[in-house]
Amino acid sequence: MAFTPPDFEMRDSLPRIGWTGKLIAGLWGFADATFFFILPDIWLTYVGLRHGTFPVLLAALFVTLGGLLGGLALYFFAAAEPAEARNLLLMLPAVNPEALREAREILARWDAIAIVGNPYSLLPFKVLAVEAPAAKVQPLFFGLATFFAYLSRAFLIALIAGFLGWLFRRTFGTRRLIVWAMVFWAVMYALFFARFYM
Repeated sequence: MAFTPPDFEMRDSLPRIGWTGKLIAGLWGFADATFFFILPDIWLTYVGLRHGTFPVLLAALFVTLGGLLGGLALYFFAAAEPAEARNLLLMLPAVNPEALREAREILARWDAIAIVGNPYSLLPFKVLAVEAPAAKVQPLFFGLATFFAYLSRAFLIALIAGFLGWLFRRTFGTRRLIVWAMVFWAVMYALFFARFYM
């Protein structure tokens, strides 16, 4: 039997994501870029497993746009009120003075390029957004770097989730896959926060 790309043969049978799902993706991206500490990867995983590859790629685009708007909002807030922005960040889990200092050092060395590579590090994006104005990162370059940073991670997670859904949906069922995925994310976050508080 010829290979069939993910979801081509069953795309019409999968539930549609709808505007509510896209709105959740966009708002989660905005929240992640500002003061929320749970990544939108969880929502993208759910969408990919339940709705398929094409809807989750669309959701990833909305996450990216939300992240861009949130990143710019935090950037301009930090430019106007740097001390207040830092104090608000320090109230979040896994953000400490060492993270702020690390962000300053990375930005001083790499400028906006540091933001592009950030999605694959443990340093929260919002820390870089707050320190970027003081590091003289220009708004245009910050915006471009933020867009590509969110796009690369969101699309990677979307493709993985869509592929896993296509690969295992018929064997295990959508509901079971989603439960396993949520357990996986719960364990990952437990280990992440344990790294800072144990």
